[in-house]
Amino acid sequence: RMRAEEVSAVLAKRERAAASIEQAQAALDAAKAGLSYTRMTAPFAGIIASKSVDVGDLAAPGMTLFVIEDRQSYRLEANVDESTVSNVHVNDSVAVAVDGVSEGPLNGTVAELVPAADPASRTSVVKIALPANGALRSGQFGRAQFSSWESPSLSVPRSALVVRGQLEGVYAVDANDVARLRLIKTGKSIGDRVEVLSGLSEGDRFVAEVTPEVADGVRIAAL
Repeated sequence: RMRAEEVSAVLAKRERAAASIEQAQAALDAAKAGLSYTRMTAPFAGIIASKSVDVGDLAAPGMTLFVIEDRQSYRLEANVDESTVSNVHVNDSVAVAVDGVSEGPLNGTVAELVPAADPASRTSVVKIALPANGALRSGQFGRAQFSSWESPSLSVPRSALVVRGQLEGVYAVDANDVARLRLIKTGKSIGDRVEVLSGLSEGDRFVAEVTPEVADGVRIAAL
């Protein structure tokens, strides 16, 4: 039989071995963690579009190392005028033509409508998801064709417009044949006519060609 001293020595040696194993495991875990920082893994399969670092550079949190493109998830960003964008909805189908990609249009789907509009161009950005196509590349130019809606539209000749700084209007003619300057909101131009979004109603009379003699309060002779 083993003496008590021998048993204690064996147990102590076992405890030291277990502690050594724990230390070795901790060192292994630390080494694995350090190794994980040396490898960058993309969340999807794609291609590297640009590289912002070189060998030996020190990476920092938030620093861009690479820009990767997902070849299966391209989007077209289209600037759509305000008279059309109100009829566009998420998940709508849109025909998209991209030069050199396919003979026929691609069947895109509206993925996002940017809520803020550009006050200068009166357009909003519509993001259209495109189907997978090996010929697509970032930066290509495309055209989106939205379905047309039959809706009432008013327009006036460009010669009828009166521009006062940032304001636009027409000389509306009242029941007494007197011209009154009325502010309007215009839309897109169609040839020599301009769409009227608000300020005029169907049946309203106005001066079709403004001359120097026409002013607010002037009586207009009927032709």
